[in-house]
Amino acid sequence: METETTSIEEMLIVMSKPEIKNLQHEDMLAEIIIDSKDKSVLSFWWIIIPLFVIAAYWMKSYFVPGSSFPSNLSELTEKNSYAANLIFVLIPAVLIAINFLSVKSLYFFSGSHFTKKLLSSAALNILVIIFSMIVMLVYLI
Repeated sequence: METETTSIEEMLIVMSKPEIKNLQHEDMLAEIIIDSKDKSVLSFWWIIIPLFVIAAYWMKSYFVPGSSFPSNLSELTEKNSYAANLIFVLIPAVLIAINFLSVKSLYFFSGSHFTKKLLSSAALNILVIIFSMIVMLVYLI
């Protein structure tokens, strides 16, 4: 019994703690941050299309006498219902989903609550989500 105890003690003395030289977590987080920035920039360009259309119809209602913004949007919907639904509903909904998943993965891999660093890295994603919601609200209301 003593020989077993001494051999275990000798093995424990000889053992050293394992050291991890390269943490994969930091590399994964860096890749996710870069990927989310790429997605948010692309999403921002996609959300500019509906914002441009809304701005054009708002200017038309402002400069053309006798027209209003809701009547201009309903005219667009009557003439091009598929294009209007694509521009004002489908594209913003897809952008909301993509950017929400990107912010969610950033939050998950950061391992902490929203800090200033996480908020700054996801700011464009959050901005795209807000603009997408505004576009959908303007069209649906």
